Amino acid sequence: MKTITRSCIRLDVCVQNKDEAIQRAGQLLADAGYIEPAYIDSLLKREQVANTFLGGGVAIPHGMIEDRHLIHHTGIAILQVPNGVEWNDGQNAYLVVAMRTAHLPRRWIRRRQGADRTVRAGRDLRHYPATCGARS
Repeated sequence: MKTITRSCIRLDVCVQNKDEAIQRAGQLLADAGYIEPAYIDSLLKREQVANTFLGGGVAIPHGMIEDRHLIHHTGIAILQVPNGVEWNDGQNAYLVVAMRTAHLPRRWIRRRQGADRTVRAGRDLRHYPATCGARS
């Protein structure tokens, strides 16, 4: 099974809050067969215990280690949110990348977490136009 498929990418998504963004990304993973639907709750739970906002307009929600049994395959879902969604006070996510794999090194996640860090691999996503069209 591929790690990322077109069915798990949504552009011009409009969401009201980060919980809705996490649920939508999780549902994409569940619909594609990467995870059990119950893993969506794990994505939300992780957000309560650890900040998944990277900075530079990017958030990477992922679930709890103890819920690994709900993962069928490594998978990634991507939501582009042109208008942004408030992740934390004063922090807006424009790209939400929900992922889970049993083999993702913890140090990779720890190194990339934190509100003061920026995305090294590209532009700050706040500068892309906001259209929120029918493709959400």
